[in-house]
Amino acid sequence: HDALPILCWCVWVGAVKATDLDAGNDGKVYYFLVGSSNDKGFTIDHNTGLLRVSRHLDRETQNRIILTVLAKNAGSIRGNDTDEAQVIISIQDGNDPPEFDQEYYECLVSEGTRPGAKILTVHAVDKDAWPQNNQFSYSILYNMSKLFRVDPQNGTIETVGHFDRETINYYEIIVGAVDTGSPPQTGSATVKVMITDVNDNGPVLAPDNSVGYVSENEPINTSIMVLTATDADQPPNGAPFTYRIVGGPHREFVTLDESNGLLRTARSIDRQQTPTHQTHPTHPH
Repeated sequence: HDALPILCWCVWVGAVKATDLDAGNDGKVYYFLVGSSNDKGFTIDHNTGLLRVSRHLDRETQNRIILTVLAKNAGSIRGNDTDEAQVIISIQDGNDPPEFDQEYYECLVSEGTRPGAKILTVHAVDKDAWPQNNQFSYSILYNMSKLFRVDPQNGTIETVGHFDRETINYYEIIVGAVDTGSPPQTGSATVKVMITDVNDNGPVLAPDNSVGYVSENEPINTSIMVLTATDADQPPNGAPFTYRIVGGPHREFVTLDESNGLLRTARSIDRQQTPTHQTHPTHPH
């Protein structure tokens, strides 16, 4: 056979077609992608020359692909029994979702923050080419607490309520960027809001600290009891505490260690004269 296969590009079906004037099997043409063209996301039917997409194509990464296609007769390649052609493929825009510059955001917010405070700004981009695909707005997709809102234009997140760290010490919300394509596509990111402490709780003496016992005529500095306290605030707004005696008709009978709350006798006590004693330790601070 002496005629050569000649390629032409059939854009309407995404196929290549070669003609060979030889008769019979000598005129049968087979199609192959050459070299790196096999790694560009397309396959070719060896018998028909039909090109198919074999993986996801990303126009935003590469909007133009060049393939080299080889047409050859059956058997081994002999002399000029082949022909090559380049196929240029333009990737058209599809509607991809907007992408946030971070998948996960985290910020600190004081529990004393008032409604309307700006706490964080999220940012997304949409690389689509068509305006109807690359325009988007921000919204909060998940916000069980209803304590936050986001500006649909600039992505700034604001508070819309009050916080109590002792009840809930963090919140997770999901922010979306929703484009105007048809159908619309949504990108999302998670925002974790950590609530920091303010000193809004006073210390409380444990209920079982109200009564202590000591035998009469015990020597000075005899231990009576240890006062303990709790505070819902975090250190340094909570523990450690300082203990003091601030009143009571018998305050001169005892001493109180400021650092550990240990209550001791300050003099010998006669039960017949004073069977009970009253002092008023301060709320620790």
